[in-house]
Amino acid sequence: MKKFKLHLGRSATLVNAEATQASELDYAQERYNHIAWSKIDTDGDIMEIGMQPCGGKFLIETLKDDPLFELEAHIEVWKYHEEKLYEFDGTLFDALLVIANEGAKYDV
Repeated sequence: MKKFKLHLGRSATLVNAEATQASELDYAQERYNHIAWSKIDTDGDIMEIGMQPCGGKFLIETLKDDPLFELEAHIEVWKYHEEKLYEFDGTLFDALLVIANEGAKYDV
């Protein structure tokens, strides 16, 4: 099971905790252009995505059927980058739900 960290703050960042080399990333995934930024490895796995919490509900509708977000993962949820709030096992789509439902609390 892959491990991700979800940082909630002015922007929300979902980072693959299993680091990869920069040479293995593809920054030109057009289907993710509505996300503030994304880094996808050459196998199509998400390495890092960033978005504004206020746009979380829009992302839920847009990405609910995307197979990349069906990946099962262990997710740690952090306030900014300094305080761990909780962790859970779920899918990357579940991480999007956290951003949509809780992200605005930390968008300060």
